[in-house]
Amino acid sequence: MLAEPDYVAARLPIIAYEDVGVADLTCLLWTKQAAATIPVQTQTERRKIATAIAGRLADALKSRTACDILCLTNCSPEATQYADDLVRLGLTDWIDAATTSTQPLIKRAVAWRFILGLAAGGRRPNIAVAGSRNAVLATVAEAMQLPMGLVAAIQAGTGTHNLHAALALAHELLYSTSEVRIKHGNSSPIAGRVAGGLMLCALDMYTRAGRTAYRRVLSSAPRLVAMLRRYAPHGDPVECVGMLMFHAEGSLLSRGVESPASAEVQVEVEQAEAMSAGFENPEGALKVRQWLRHHQQAGRRRKNAGHRHCSNHVVGIMNAPTTKLTFNRRPWWVPSEGRAFEGWLEGRPTAAQREDAVARARQQRANWKPNAQAWDQLIQLQTLVGRRVRIQFWDPLTMHTLAEDEWPHAVEGNCEGVATLIDDGYLQAFLVLRDPVEAKTGGSSGLAYLVERATINCKLAPVAEIYEVEAVLGSP
Repeated sequence: MLAEPDYVAARLPIIAYEDVGVADLTCLLWTKQAAATIPVQTQTERRKIATAIAGRLADALKSRTACDILCLTNCSPEATQYADDLVRLGLTDWIDAATTSTQPLIKRAVAWRFILGLAAGGRRPNIAVAGSRNAVLATVAEAMQLPMGLVAAIQAGTGTHNLHAALALAHELLYSTSEVRIKHGNSSPIAGRVAGGLMLCALDMYTRAGRTAYRRVLSSAPRLVAMLRRYAPHGDPVECVGMLMFHAEGSLLSRGVESPASAEVQVEVEQAEAMSAGFENPEGALKVRQWLRHHQQAGRRRKNAGHRHCSNHVVGIMNAPTTKLTFNRRPWWVPSEGRAFEGWLEGRPTAAQREDAVARARQQRANWKPNAQAWDQLIQLQTLVGRRVRIQFWDPLTMHTLAEDEWPHAVEGNCEGVATLIDDGYLQAFLVLRDPVEAKTGGSSGLAYLVERATINCKLAPVAEIYEVEAVLGSP
């Protein structure tokens, strides 16, 4: 899916700090600088820069130790106690706690956050050190013998979900020993798909699209649901599956840098997150994760053998190619006063009816935002990406009163992707069409529904206006 340039510019550095981390400090700084230029570039240049950054991130050595420390601090009850103790103290005490290697890791992580002015354990430091933060950081760096590149990465790391606050401790865990090794991940990544091509492990369980996708997985996997009820009876099933998929994805990182200490932290954070998500014990989480892995691999073997059978397993749930989608509701449609009477069939409205309809449209517009049904619609449309499609657009008046052959003419085109863009202040979804043509000529033109954006070299079909879309016979 295409994304707004500001989102891409913000997201790529987070990926770098999360997955590359202290394994390649130069890559972190380069990613941060390069991504900052994306919003001011043309569409072509944005793609080139984003592609270059993605390529370098893929090729770099990887370390998720900083991410592990961050997650462990966020989910550990001990963080609250350490924060309560440290918040009563001063900057000098924070520096002592952060730099003393014999202190507990979580306490040191909380101290590092306070030094950088960040909240931890539900507490926010009440000492303003912003003006002297560089001097404070220099003091800490000297005490911990941090390399200058690491200090620069910490300074540049704002906007990375606090990952920069864990870099120094991650560096110490990795490089304070000679037993550092490069771990090569599994060359057969998780093959689970949702709606024809979306990797489950790529879906964020904290987004609506991610939660919708995971709910669909759970609804088609009763064995998985039964295991979650047994081992995590008080947990959110979506959160449990999303967390385990994130852990599984991390185990597949290629060229990961690891030390005994960092590996121990990884195990600790996975167990702590499992307990925090609602599992009664780490063993139960491990059994569910093994089930996921087993059925991912089984699904991949079935697919490679040419079988299309999809039973109650995670992989293959949505692999069968979708050929036709009909939408009887329009979750992406933004109400407006100008369209308050769209589809009105009850004669000329009275003044009271008009006033009521306009007021209702105004209120609905003020409260509108994409709901779960809207995100589910995008997941379904993703199955048609890369295929030639025929689109029938909505026309409330003719579609309620006329025969199908009098509806707006269908439009055919090559579906290049699904895009979400800001339109008139609202997030809107579009199918990206290349070389669109009308299925027939004369009458009401379906091409009139397509819109253009200067930065996208294709026509855009508003999802809010789509009634039906199907793959053209013979498309892959």
